[in-house]
Amino acid sequence: MTKEFLIVWSINIDADTPYEAAVKAFEIQQDIDSCATLFQVVDKEQNKSWELDVRKSPERQPPGAT
Repeated sequence: MTKEFLIVWSINIDADTPYEAAVKAFEIQQDIDSCATLFQVVDKEQNKSWELDVRKSPERQPPGAT
C-alpha cells in the first residue's frame, strides 16, 4: 500500500530575485553530476522523518527508511 510522504530538499543560493534563486536550484537538481542527493523524508501519519542520501544503497540508509 502506498502512502504520501513530504520530501524536502534545501539549498542556499545567491541570486538577485526569488525567481532566479528557484531557477538556479532547479538547474542544480537537473544536473546529472549534481551532488543534490540529500533529502528529508517526512511520514506525517507516523510523525517520523529521515535524512536520506539517494547516492547510498538501501542497505546504508537509516533504520526504518527502506
